Amino acid sequence: MKKDIILCLGGGAMTGIFGMGVVSVLEEMNLYPRIRAVYGSSAGVPNGAYFLTKQSKLGSSVYLKDLTHNFIFPINYFINVWKKYKYGFNKKIDDSIDINYAMKVMRYKKPLNVNKLKNSKIPLYAKLININTLKVEYVDVRKDPLKVIRAGISIVPYYSSSAKIGRKRYIDGAVAEPIGLRKLMKRYPHHKIIVIINYWKFRAYWQGLKTFLESFIVKRMYKKPIFKLFIKGDKRLWKDISLAEKRRRVLLIHPPKNNPSLQWTTDHNKLMTTYKMGIKEAQKVKKFLKI
Repeated sequence: MKKDIILCLGGGAMTGIFGMGVVSVLEEMNLYPRIRAVYGSSAGVPNGAYFLTKQSKLGSSVYLKDLTHNFIFPINYFINVWKKYKYGFNKKIDDSIDINYAMKVMRYKKPLNVNKLKNSKIPLYAKLININTLKVEYVDVRKDPLKVIRAGISIVPYYSSSAKIGRKRYIDGAVAEPIGLRKLMKRYPHHKIIVIINYWKFRAYWQGLKTFLESFIVKRMYKKPIFKLFIKGDKRLWKDISLAEKRRRVLLIHPPKNNPSLQWTTDHNKLMTTYKMGIKEAQKVKKFLKI
């Protein structure tokens, strides 16, 4: 069977539960023989990992049962970020998300099958920002799964530290390249591309404003102009969404407007609703692929 599908998995912290709903259906459809490569950013990286190891349901339970506590701290979410803006790295300030806890869940409580991922014939590329060059790099997760996944979910400014892979240090690349559709279309000119984003395509104005404010916080935290990537990334997102809707070989999947989950949502019922939305929206893949 011809490998004619490219899968692009977007991020968004807890909204990643929508993407897990989608890939759980793709796993049941057994699309693996047709997938050439998977690209992930932020939450899309662990989502892609659990998908390729055929552990989508286990990955879903991570969101629904484990990350609803001890991972995101909604009460201090914005307070801690404001402190980072005020003090930079001059003071030890608690992070708004606990990456260490998420990685412990993935290692021990809901263990990702690392060996199976390493031996996967389908590559999973994590979109990461090299904090030295400030360029987006596509890093193959199979080389060192847990380290690359950790880098993929190192979300600034809500998490202060970068992740080290070899001699390089990386952070989540979603801020600079939420989708990267133009690159994928150029790299795979004859493939069908399925893009999954975890928020309604016409995001509310305040979310664009949030990105703008985050860029100023990051400017304070880092000496290098990483903040510029936030502004460029938001513009690229809109261009890619528009492009996706104009190209027949691209399918854009996203939650409906009434999606109750946000990046910091920890309410199980809301997350479950979003998960079911992902399962429902995934049915569009059958029509797209004429299955």
